[in-house]
Amino acid sequence: MHARPSADTTLDWDSFFDGGSSQRRSRPSRRDPMGEIESFATGAAVTVSSLELRSTLATIAESQLERWRAGTTVLVEGNAWAKSILRNDYWTGIGIPNPGAHFGQASWWSAVAWSAAFIMACARKTQAALQLPNPVLGHPTLTENSRHAAYCWQAFRDRTAGTRGRFWTFQPADALVEAGDIVAKTRDAVTVAQAWTATSAAAFNSFTSHCDIVVRIEGGNARVIGGNVGNSVSRTSYALTASGRINTTLAANDANRVFAVLKPMGGAFSGRLMGMIA
Repeated sequence: MHARPSADTTLDWDSFFDGGSSQRRSRPSRRDPMGEIESFATGAAVTVSSLELRSTLATIAESQLERWRAGTTVLVEGNAWAKSILRNDYWTGIGIPNPGAHFGQASWWSAVAWSAAFIMACARKTQAALQLPNPVLGHPTLTENSRHAAYCWQAFRDRTAGTRGRFWTFQPADALVEAGDIVAKTRDAVTVAQAWTATSAAAFNSFTSHCDIVVRIEGGNARVIGGNVGNSVSRTSYALTASGRINTTLAANDANRVFAVLKPMGGAFSGRLMGMIA
C-alpha cells in the first residue's frame, strides 16, 4: 500500500504511479486553465464525476510529457531510459511484458508503434489514481488493445450498449471537444470513412490510426499530448471550429483525418478519490 499524501504536500507523481513510493519534489505547483490541481486523500467511497476523471487524465498526460522532456533533455524511443519506460510501464501495463518476443521484433522500441500503449497507460494510471474498480477504456480481453482501433471500437460498443463509466466514441461533428477527451485520426492509406465503418461495425476489424489526449482548450485550439510522436511523447494541437468541434477541413496535424472523438461518459464513476483533481 502506498502511503497516502496529505493535502499540503507536493509529490513526485511519476514515481507514485509507476509503483515506487511517493517522494517530495522541489518544484513550484502547476496550474492550468481548468483550475488549481490539488492532492488529497479520503478513505470514504465517493462518486467520481466525469469532470474529475477528465482532469486527472489530462494531468497524467501532462506528467508523462514532463517525464520524457525533463529540463533540456528530450528522451526519444531509442534511449535506454525511454526503452525502460516503454517496456516496464507502457507495454507491461497492457499485458505485454516482453514486447520484443511478443511482436517478433528485435528493435521493438522503434519497429512497433507504441502510441496506443501510451494512451492505455494514461487511462490505467487514471483508474489507479481515482481508485476506480473497473477500467474506463479498452476491451477487457481483446489483446489487440495495443492498437487504437481496438479501444475506439470498444468505446463505440459501450456507447451502443449505454454502458456508463466508460469512454464513448463519437464522430467529430457530434463532439464538443473538452480536456480529457481522446482524438482519433487515421494513418497510412486508411480513409476517414473506412475507419468509422470499422469502428462502428459489430465485429472488430483492426486498422492503422493514432490518438492523442486533449489536455486543455486554449485560444480556439485543443492542446493534445500523444506518444510515439516524433519518436517521443509530444504536444501538438488541433484547431477548433467556432462551435468547439475539431475543424476537420484543415490539414494541419492531419485534422482532416480525424474520424472520432472519445469522451468519458458518467453520470458518475464509482471509486475513491486519491490523487489530482480539479
